Amino acid sequence: MSADAQLRIRTILAEYVGIPAESFEMEKSLELDYDLDSTELTEIAKRVESEFALSIDKSTRRSWESGADIAMFVAGKPFSPVADGSD
Repeated sequence: MSADAQLRIRTILAEYVGIPAESFEMEKSLELDYDLDSTELTEIAKRVESEFALSIDKSTRRSWESGADIAMFVAGKPFSPVADGSD
């Protein structure tokens, strides 16, 4: 996954929790650490679908526990916390 895509996901999530994107920690729990509920995750999924031209089913959305999980889904591969601008 490109660093740009990771930043776009981080920005989407940060907007929902009301913090700067650079402060959002992708490995933290969306529910426990960021207090996001299923309704908010549905909205986030819709935004991710739109942003990345993807289709996200309910079971996939329910499996997301962290921003890293969303990044892995979008990339179709393990999340890489490195954001140095390389692909």
